Amino acid sequence: MRMFTMAAGAAVLSLGVATAAGATTPPAGTTAGTAAAGTGAAAAVDLCSAAAAGPITIVHLTDVKGESPTAIDDFSNGSALAAKQINEQCGKEIVKVERIATDFSAEAFETNVLKAQEMKPTVIIGQGSSSQMSKNSLVTDGGIPTLWPVGTASALKGGENYSELSWMLRVVNDTQGQVWGKYVVDAGFKKAWMECVTTQLGVSGCGAAEPILKAGGVEVIGRSDSATDATDFTNSVTTIKDKGADVVVLAQFPRPTLAFAKAVEDNGLAGKVKLIGSTSTELIYQALSPAAQGSMVALADCNPPTDAPDVAAAYQAAYQKGMTSLAAVTYDAVFMTVDAVAREGSTDPKKVAEGIASTHLKGVCQTYSDSGSHALAHHMVVTSFGGGKVTTEKSYDLDADGKALAGG
Repeated sequence: MRMFTMAAGAAVLSLGVATAAGATTPPAGTTAGTAAAGTGAAAAVDLCSAAAAGPITIVHLTDVKGESPTAIDDFSNGSALAAKQINEQCGKEIVKVERIATDFSAEAFETNVLKAQEMKPTVIIGQGSSSQMSKNSLVTDGGIPTLWPVGTASALKGGENYSELSWMLRVVNDTQGQVWGKYVVDAGFKKAWMECVTTQLGVSGCGAAEPILKAGGVEVIGRSDSATDATDFTNSVTTIKDKGADVVVLAQFPRPTLAFAKAVEDNGLAGKVKLIGSTSTELIYQALSPAAQGSMVALADCNPPTDAPDVAAAYQAAYQKGMTSLAAVTYDAVFMTVDAVAREGSTDPKKVAEGIASTHLKGVCQTYSDSGSHALAHHMVVTSFGGGKVTTEKSYDLDADGKALAGG
């Protein structure tokens, strides 16, 4: 039985044993594939019908553990699981995912996206690194729609790195910064330290958070810009202790987050200072001590075990570890591609791009849509890690363009 449907105004992915986001319908007034145009309800679309349009191939540019110092398996696992489930449900190969190993550097992307484009895939899933957005012009030149599991405002429409053929699957760094700032203000913290990685995550994220903190009456006692592989945070923690900060905006990568949390704990500040981490915190929270887990909250695109428990259970069974939002967005990217082909009835790049632009897909992480900015994500959560369990503490909605907090 084919159980992929687009029901009651949105693409809803019903997998039987893995039902994305509970297979609930979106708010009234949205329509499958025609949300932007407002043309009324669309007919249900069977994702398996995409097979009639020809073979669907996705090239996923990502590394896995052992291929680079920053490699994680989550991105690759997410796309692989989605393709497997679609093909099994349809009883034949509907979509094939090919992987090209590439690290987080812009130079690596330049080499490997050209290799991917030569393969003439239906869609490319980019690497999860905002540093690679500077090479987005290659997407335009290559003519293949590209879905990025990351994003910066510079790559949205009107930005210097914009491509009409690329879309951001995750909340852009600048907007993540707004969520950092809003959460700190909402939670009533008084004195903040900012620890910012020297990439777009830190530059844009911390840059967007700071004015919100100041406008909300939070004193910013200082800021440090640290490397992606930093291990010594003595100066930062000393300042935090001396000036009495009660919160840290920790816009860092996984390994430095561990080192920073340990430094806080070693200086007797665990439980006294709240650390608010980046979306990568969900990758390493189990390596934190119980005290550090209790002191940490973090941004996330979603919380799959809560938002889509059946999909998260299938992921756990397949990979023997929990599904992160990083895995969820590439999982959703595969469904988005097949859905676009099914609705457009074509694998022609221009038609697939039109399908992505008109998507209204209820995935694991959220309902994806594009108002024209090329930002597909409109929702973030803040999660906590007490007791070694990921719990959603607060949710934030973004505006239609995905560039700012809703109502901001």
